[in-house]
Amino acid sequence: MVGLSRSQQRALEQFAHRPLEATTEPLVALLVSTIALGVLTGLSLVYYGYVQWRYARYRRLELECDRQ
Repeated sequence: MVGLSRSQQRALEQFAHRPLEATTEPLVALLVSTIALGVLTGLSLVYYGYVQWRYARYRRLELECDRQ
């Protein structure tokens, strides 16, 4: 079978008649995905910092107990 499938033909027709609406949805999805990834990255960094701080605090208290 050669040529475009039925869904590809519909997408092409939609793009030809309404180019702005046809491209807006993928751009919105990309924007939302980018924001979600940024938030997830930020939360991961905050959690990593918290774990490092908690371990350093635990280690400091452990060393202080050894000195006494």
